[in-house]
Amino acid sequence: MNISKFNYILIALSSLYFSSCGDINVNNKEPGPLVEYTSKSSFCTVPPKEIGTYTKVLFVVDQSGSNNTTDPGKTRRRNAMTKFYQAHSDNNYIQWGFISFQEATATPFIEFGYFQNGIAFQAALTRFSTTIDAGGTPYKAAITKVGDAIDSDIAAGIAAGDETEPNYEIIFLSDGVPTDYDNPINDGNIFADITKLLKKAEGRLHFSTVYYNVSGLADIQASERLKQMAEVGLGKFQDASNGEDIDIDELITGGTSKESYQIKDLFVYNLNSTLCDDGTIGVDSDADGICDIDEDRYNIIYKSLLDGNVNYAQKRFDKYNRNSLSDYYSDLFILKNLLGEALPSCTRIESVTDIDKDLLNECEEKFLTNNNPQGPTQNWTNGMMTSPKYASKTNFDSDGDGIIDSLEFFFFKEKGAALDYNSIYRKLFGETYYDLFKNHQSKIRPESSSPYNIDVKQIQKNDLGQNCYTFEQQNLPLYTTGAVNYSQTKNLDLVHAADENVVLIYYIMTTENDPESKGIMRYSYQKIKIDKSAKSLDLSEGRFDNVKGR
Repeated sequence: MNISKFNYILIALSSLYFSSCGDINVNNKEPGPLVEYTSKSSFCTVPPKEIGTYTKVLFVVDQSGSNNTTDPGKTRRRNAMTKFYQAHSDNNYIQWGFISFQEATATPFIEFGYFQNGIAFQAALTRFSTTIDAGGTPYKAAITKVGDAIDSDIAAGIAAGDETEPNYEIIFLSDGVPTDYDNPINDGNIFADITKLLKKAEGRLHFSTVYYNVSGLADIQASERLKQMAEVGLGKFQDASNGEDIDIDELITGGTSKESYQIKDLFVYNLNSTLCDDGTIGVDSDADGICDIDEDRYNIIYKSLLDGNVNYAQKRFDKYNRNSLSDYYSDLFILKNLLGEALPSCTRIESVTDIDKDLLNECEEKFLTNNNPQGPTQNWTNGMMTSPKYASKTNFDSDGDGIIDSLEFFFFKEKGAALDYNSIYRKLFGETYYDLFKNHQSKIRPESSSPYNIDVKQIQKNDLGQNCYTFEQQNLPLYTTGAVNYSQTKNLDLVHAADENVVLIYYIMTTENDPESKGIMRYSYQKIKIDKSAKSLDLSEGRFDNVKGR
């Protein structure tokens, strides 16, 4: 069925239903916006990000039995690593890792975490020197263990609040051919596994390789395989099969550069207005995604549903209380539950946790599900498919479309939209979802409200390397609201006085060399009285806070 026709049918059915409910009439609305507010400003992104200062070097070293012939006494491998370590041991921005692989397994030689300081690395070198070379050459086990090391290190960084985002330099040394991939060797599987490693730290991981067989049995196929592994791993390759010194410094691809930030887009959202059931945009005093008049109406038309549910009996929707029926879920989620959609199980801690600052707690994140999530790139989509298929608790914009998860749900009322990048291109009445959102216009009756008409233009890059922009907004409707205090909203940013509107301004920045990364959200909550006491929305540096997507 044509989408537009379908929505007209829904509206017609809704009108028939509501008109049958006694004195209720969705056309008896409270007054619309009293003020249409104009704003003009300029802003710059934060200064460029220094990339590559922090480096974690991970040696992945072949200790198979053939090394007794190709590198007897471990001289070449040990000397190369020792020389590199001694040259950089005083660099406080480097951490060290060591994984040995032989027989059918790979073993980290650094205790208590895969990456440690120089003392731990020296102990790993000593352990390497006293471990007998024996058995097979388990490439797969080694690459898997590298993945474990990266996952563990990233998790430890998140737990510690570490924002350094280091480069990972993987130095893979081998004299032969893998023994634990398909037989005959399926190099495609090796390359696929290395590609998976890159996704763990996109733009910051390099997988370099060394081939050092000088026994007279040097294998061109083995050398070529290691070379291709480095190419896939965005690293470097060194062939030392003619007796050359192994030079680790030549394999390090990192270094320090400054990468400027750019914005995906800038959005302004009056949190005290939302889509009402009659298809217009109306006042939403408690910023829960339900119009004030609809909350009052629900207490009548859904009275039997409320009283028939043990969790909500004797409770009522309160237009000045974002969590009027549950401490765990704001009212729009409870409405969905009343109408038949299950709420996920939730703990008290989850109900008060919002790591990514997207105005959803972790209980609410788990409600927003999509069985076929889509991101802006295949890598992003793959990551969503292999994670729980609900909104991310660490990334404010789960699907990478530029619209943060809470607003995508509150505005469109669709639980799967926040995990579907392609949903912003859907059209209703000739307008895409993206344009409807940006202009804050109803997807049912877009003509019922004036568009925000936001205009953002890039104007220059200043002497600090910051991209700068102009911002102009022709129309920001302000509404007559009731006062909401902290106990009613559980978020200081959403507290406001009567006749005051909370406006969220935000943009997502990514570095120019990684435009499809999760980026950093810069956000500002600004409170405006309907008497226009504020001169303009303020986009100056000091008005914004940051949160990084993960």
